[in-house]
Amino acid sequence: MPRNITAAMLLTVFSITTLSGFTANAKDADTGITPDDIAGQWHGSRGDIAITLSWDGKREHLKLRQSYSNPGRGVAAALVPLQNKETGCIDLRLDSYSRSEGRQSAIIATIKRDSSGTLRLSVLARVKKLDTNVRVVKDVPLQPVDRSSEVDIFDSVQQNSDYRVSLLSVTKGVAFLDSQKLVSDGGRTPGNNVVPWMRVATVIEKLTDKEEPWGFKAEGADGTELPGKLRIETNGHIHTSRISGLAEMDLHYPPLRHAIFPTESPKGASPKSKVYLFTLSGKIQQSETVTFRFWFGNGADRRELVFQGVPLP
Repeated sequence: MPRNITAAMLLTVFSITTLSGFTANAKDADTGITPDDIAGQWHGSRGDIAITLSWDGKREHLKLRQSYSNPGRGVAAALVPLQNKETGCIDLRLDSYSRSEGRQSAIIATIKRDSSGTLRLSVLARVKKLDTNVRVVKDVPLQPVDRSSEVDIFDSVQQNSDYRVSLLSVTKGVAFLDSQKLVSDGGRTPGNNVVPWMRVATVIEKLTDKEEPWGFKAEGADGTELPGKLRIETNGHIHTSRISGLAEMDLHYPPLRHAIFPTESPKGASPKSKVYLFTLSGKIQQSETVTFRFWFGNGADRRELVFQGVPLP
């Protein structure tokens, strides 16, 4: 849904469409590990690079992030952990999707255990061909992060030189309406039809005076648009439909605190910041995570901020 605003962003996220497979050499493995051994929160560093790895041991994807000493810079990706019995390592696989290439999969990092029992992470050099912002590292020691809370951690803010996008919340549910029509702008009379919907609340901050089109898209694990089309029967006829609605609110708008509860209204943001509520109505795929794409500009000037592995309720 294109729209003209002014805003800005905070991270650089992996934007990878093709990769060739790679498997670490068996001589690099000292002591074999299993996926269960890497469950939890882990942290490591090498020079000005800080690495965070998080996985609950249940979801298909773990989250790997590199942060740099330059404020607001970093890369992140949702990866699939795979046990490599030949090398004794855990390979981290990136799954990507594009309409031109289809589904692509490749190993972009590995984790091994050295003779002292320390886990060590390597990010493979081939990634540099796809994103020059990614830092290649070898055998970075990982230390467990002691966390008593069972609440997951997710990097909810991304930024570039023009825009900053902050995710506030994701809500998924059903509405009981008197019509089978999907939810868009405005409400409908209550009734007996169970209509699914999902709402994404965000803050988009413009860091420059640039005026350009922008848009938002939610994608499932297979790269297709979320939600999918829903079969609707009206007057004996079956048709498929999906609808997206958008509400824009200034930060000083009085009802804002109720619209984004339990998230507090953003403090200290620039006057160019606005809250956007994206309401998606249709067939919501059953998935633990989703990808959100915010795009800005057209043609060769198009830039994206991509949130991968966003957890769904």
